Amino acid sequence: MKIIRDYHEFRMRVDILLLDDFFELDIVPTTEIGFFSKCRFTELKKFCEEDPHYHIVTISNHLLELNRPIENQNLYMLGAGDNDPEIVFMQKKYRKYRKK
Repeated sequence: MKIIRDYHEFRMRVDILLLDDFFELDIVPTTEIGFFSKCRFTELKKFCEEDPHYHIVTISNHLLELNRPIENQNLYMLGAGDNDPEIVFMQKKYRKYRKK
């Protein structure tokens, strides 16, 4: 696992798509900030299989984002950069949060 603690570094490395990036794509996010809800996981997976330039980033909770698809999570984003599934964004607070 490659843990990144700086959110900006994580977003830049995996190249998280923002709303403007979707105008040229055949998929529209659920929210204005580029999130997809869990009910769209199958659609996202199919989109990424058809265009391997993109990959799914899973938001496991507000302190942990994983650079890989994990089914049945609440939110997802699309990435267009480094698709290494070992890359994880983890806030420093995550360990304290997990122990509660």
